Amino acid sequence: KFLKSLCLNKSMEAIFYLKPSGRIFYTALVIVYFLTVLGSAVTWWFKVLPSFVFGLVLFGSSVLLLVSLVLVVLYFQLSYIKVENDSVLLKKGLVNRKSTLIPFNRIDNVKTNANLVEMLFGLKTLMIDTSGSDEIEIVLDNIPVEQVERFMDYYNKWREVHARDAA
Repeated sequence: KFLKSLCLNKSMEAIFYLKPSGRIFYTALVIVYFLTVLGSAVTWWFKVLPSFVFGLVLFGSSVLLLVSLVLVVLYFQLSYIKVENDSVLLKKGLVNRKSTLIPFNRIDNVKTNANLVEMLFGLKTLMIDTSGSDEIEIVLDNIPVEQVERFMDYYNKWREVHARDAA
């Protein structure tokens, strides 16, 4: 009944994914890179640093920027929430992989949060809490607002249908 009302199939295929965005980290990395280059250029201009030190700082900061960007992209590509017909699966981490599967009927509370920086970039943090646990089971930061709203709509419809079926 619920599946038909949402035009979904009965398999465990993903209905949709919630993927974090690296917008904040990309911006921060680029700002740090340019500040480093600017600081090095100023010290070189005023002859505080010799030319070869300026070159080393520029090369080193460029390498660090590229490595950081690759790691951030990998982390965000490997971290996601997979929303299935009646459950949520979190996959998170680059080196230390974490998987958490929570059926919708075990979800006790769903919260969203956005600090000032996340609001500027159109992002939110999604927190899913289950009954019987002292800590929040699923926390995924930097998810685009549209994806969080889509999840909240889907989950609220699921709850409505199952509350009607239980009554």
